[in-house]
Amino acid sequence: TIQLAGKEVRRVGLGTNRLTNTPVNAAFVKSAAAAGVGVFDTAHLYTGGDSEATIGAALGSSLPEGTVIATKGGYRPGEGRPDVLRSHIQESLRRLRSHRIELWYLHRVDPQTPLEQSLGVVREFVDSGQIGAVGLSNVDVAQIERARKLVPIAAVQNEFNLSSRGREEVIDHCERE
Repeated sequence: TIQLAGKEVRRVGLGTNRLTNTPVNAAFVKSAAAAGVGVFDTAHLYTGGDSEATIGAALGSSLPEGTVIATKGGYRPGEGRPDVLRSHIQESLRRLRSHRIELWYLHRVDPQTPLEQSLGVVREFVDSGQIGAVGLSNVDVAQIERARKLVPIAAVQNEFNLSSRGREEVIDHCERE
């Protein structure tokens, strides 16, 4: 297990960026949870919202202990505006059939909206209890530190693999912090 969003969760995660809302896929999500998947990673935009809806249909009212559903919002330029992020979060809550998102990520820092404005609305959802923990995606160290002044950051999700090694300084920073 690992600590994520203030919870102890099983290490195995499932990315759902191509998951469509079908009975077969809902059954797959239920089976994955029963088999021990600890983190279901989705986003407001994945398959036009179907990914969240499928996870909500499968797990919304019966999330196993040690399981976190993590979702993201604010991907495209202009989507970091407070009104847009508020809409994304509310839609995600509805699709996931939940009153709370345990881990919500800002999918990308919007080049058109100051990070402080974007995270200001996210902070409102944290303060109301509708978001448990906040993560960032596709960020650099300076953006992480700006964000930490506004809201505690529980996780950072950047692309990093054998062929994409450009964010090692972010990994080192997160390990230290």
